[in-house]
Amino acid sequence: MFAPELISCKERLNCNNGWNGTMVSSGREKALLDELYRILDPIRPMGRDDNKRFWIRVLRGSADDSFSYDEMREWGDVKSRDEFKSEFLSFFPDEEYWFPIETMEYRGYRAVFLQYRCILEYEPRKDMPAQGRQAWGDEVEIMLDFLISKAKECMALIMEGRYNEYIDENLPLKYRKGYIETKYYYQAFPEARENMLCGLRDAEIDEFRYIIESGEWKEANIGRLSGMSASLYYDVVAECYEAIGGRYGRLASSKETYMRFADGRDNNLTEIDDESEEEYQKWYERTHSGHAWEIISGHTDTMLHLYTCNDEGGWYFSVSGTLRIMETVRTFLTVRMLGYPVTIYRPERILKACLATDKFGVVPEGILPFGTSNLPDGEFVMHTINLDSEEYRNNRIILDNIKWYDLEKVHLKE
Repeated sequence: MFAPELISCKERLNCNNGWNGTMVSSGREKALLDELYRILDPIRPMGRDDNKRFWIRVLRGSADDSFSYDEMREWGDVKSRDEFKSEFLSFFPDEEYWFPIETMEYRGYRAVFLQYRCILEYEPRKDMPAQGRQAWGDEVEIMLDFLISKAKECMALIMEGRYNEYIDENLPLKYRKGYIETKYYYQAFPEARENMLCGLRDAEIDEFRYIIESGEWKEANIGRLSGMSASLYYDVVAECYEAIGGRYGRLASSKETYMRFADGRDNNLTEIDDESEEEYQKWYERTHSGHAWEIISGHTDTMLHLYTCNDEGGWYFSVSGTLRIMETVRTFLTVRMLGYPVTIYRPERILKACLATDKFGVVPEGILPFGTSNLPDGEFVMHTINLDSEEYRNNRIILDNIKWYDLEKVHLKE
């Protein structure tokens, strides 16, 4: 199997929007899966679920090895053989590709991952029929036959004690993990800092830095309010929208502003008496979703929340945002400016991003450089890149300043 075929097969075997692999059925599929696990058994587990990880090298081959010129011409994808070849090379420019393989097992359940995507699963409590699956024909057997052949090659190197050295010397950088300090990223792309901060002023950063470094943001140091109402919450939110600016701003009333720009899933907040602290208290006690406080909606990393919190001392506000640096800082500073007690979630992350003292993670090809992540040593990073992108792959400042992590070693059981 050549690399383009392997990638296509991976996409078909990975299903349910990427969360699951194709279920291995009984019979020959299960026998092949057992054989793969038997071959890998001598490897020392690399995780709590008997994880085994190794790299395989797969040749690209020619366009004719993976695709049919006649079919692509008939479909109108290409008009000539030269176009057929050039299109192929534009998608697969490298002569060889590397893929990480991982297997795991827990109480009989098994899963096989190819390039960080689950492609095969086996559940001993279910006898899964072959019909109704995304896989084409005997594709599961073909994939397992291929993985068995590659596992045998790797095990030969491991048994000889040469695998780790071979991978260290031959695995291209674009498949490795690393990081680059943000200051070097900004040297390579000077406009990136402004894009990241979205107009956040130096004076705002200085004020935010003082508050965070002095500890004034901590819950023990911010005081409390004796009561909270929906009306007060709306007023504070409207002020924050006005401070953020852009597409946000104050409308005719504070409540209307909240209803226009917030997430919308308010758990019936907008139906209670706006002025009643008692009703707000009751609403607060029965509310178990964060959406009511989601003043800017988005996914996990792009949401912005302004919570109200209540403890034995009284009420206070709490800001939580990650990638929305400007909006998070301005919301926090606005609530303070209004004279209300306010804290903020993980402010050191926001401050590092403001000061460019944080890092960008470098993830391997096959992992989308999207959203926040953790480096192999556990350090949190707000942004990631990978060398699959030409703008990074050909940038000397980027390449010269990436710090690469050591590759994971594979060892035999003792």
